[in-house]
Formats: sequence, C-alpha cells, structure tokens
Amino acid sequence: SPILAAKGGTAMADAVAFVAQVKGALGGIAGGGDSLDSAALGTVVELAEAQASAREASCAKTLETCLRTILCEYLSSSSGTEADEEAAWQRVSILLDSTLWLLGQEKVAHNAFMLLLEDLAEEASLTLCEKLFQYIETKKPEVLAVGKNRLYLLRTCNKLLKRLSREDNPLLCGRLLILVATLLPLSERSGVNLAGGFDIDNRTEFAELEQGCTDESGRLVDVDLYNSLWRVQGLLGNPPLILESTNWPGFESGLRRVLEAFDRTPTKQGSAP
Repeated sequence: SPILAAKGGTAMADAVAFVAQVKGALGGIAGGGDSLDSAALGTVVELAEAQASAREASCAKTLETCLRTILCEYLSSSSGTEADEEAAWQRVSILLDSTLWLLGQEKVAHNAFMLLLEDLAEEASLTLCEKLFQYIETKKPEVLAVGKNRLYLLRTCNKLLKRLSREDNPLLCGRLLILVATLLPLSERSGVNLAGGFDIDNRTEFAELEQGCTDESGRLVDVDLYNSLWRVQGLLGNPPLILESTNWPGFESGLRRVLEAFDRTPTKQGSAP
C-alpha cells in the first residue's frame, strides 16, 4: 500500500542518514591523528542507540550493520591507485580500531570485528589485504581467538589464501599460516589429522648426492645436510614409517642435523621467522 511504501522509504532514508552521520564521526577521528577520539566514538554510540530505539532493534546489531556498510563504501570508493589505496587503508584502519574500542565498551557483539575482517578478505584489493595482515600481525587483538571467533579467523584466512598465489605471494602465505598457528592452540580441531590419513601418493623422488658435488654456481654443497633433509622429508610423507625400528635412528639423526642447520642460519632483523 502507499502507506507501507512511504514508511519503508522513510526507514530507508533514516538508515542512510544514520550511516552518513556515523561515517562523518569516524572521518573526524581519522582527521584528528592516530589516537582515537573517545568523545567522537561516544557520539557514534549515542547515534546508534537512538537509531536502534527508533527501529526497535538492538544497538549492537545496528552498529554492526552500520560499520559493515561503511566498510563497503570505503572499499568501493578506491580507484586502485597507490594514493587511493593508502587513503582507503587509513580509513579502514580507523574503522577497525573504532570497532575494537566499541567491543571493549561492550557496544558491539564479539564477532563484529571478525565480520569486518571477513568482508575485507573477500572484497578488498590484495594491497589492502596485505596491510590488513600487517595490522593483525602487529596488534594481535585478543578477540581473534575467543570462542567461535576462531572459526571466523580460519574462514577469513582461508579466503585470503585462496586469493593469494603461492608462486607470487609465498612470503605472505607463509606469514599468514604462521600467524594462525600462533593464535590457535595445538589442540585446534582444524589443525589435527583426526582421521590419521596421509597422502602417500604425493612423493618427491631425489637422488642422494656424493661428497664433492657443487651447485649451479660452482659452490660446494653440504651433502650431509641435503641428503638428511630429503630422507626426513620422505619419512614425514608417511609418518607411520618413522616408528619402524629400521627407520627411527636415521630419522632422529637426520632431523637433528636439519634443525642444527636451521639454528645456524641467520635471519634478517625485522623479517618474518
């Protein structure tokens, strides 16, 4: 009916105006420096409470929907240039920081921050995704591994890994997997081989080297390390073989040799481990 249509149009206009007001408040925070303006965020909460009261909805859900809408607007406004990407990330990082602040004030649900991360993993450019990863890697907010948020974290990381190329982005893929392993406990179900199955068909054949072998540049190869590494790799491809009496001594000594080599290998300061 015309009356219902008018009411629907009014509700939509109110929602658009509400999003614009919150976006304006967050924009003021971005223009005010790196520190969050609690007064401006208090204004955001007041706006959300008023909007939720008018719509007879929860404040947390109202804020969550608003924040995700603003994120989509931030992402769609970037033309892909380096300057635009940098400006977009500045706005996105303020949005993420603000969401964490609202979470600390118990104004949004525990999964609100995770939903923003998931949206970013799906819709943001790879440049922004890399900045997002650096943000998470640096801050490591506790909310990432709380309760069901672990599932959101895994889902977000898997979506991001699917978008990344292991050939073109090997370092980022590795750092992403290390971050997940750091945040989630060893007992995490997704990281446990519950069925005890192994892909024994995926084998790497190698020829053992003899002393005096050189690489393509003419440098001598550490033959003992090379052979030890690939012997260990061959056994790890089918772990039950490790426990056989004929294989265990060789596996133990080979693994010790490989780990000692890793310990002696210097890493660049500031690089990923």
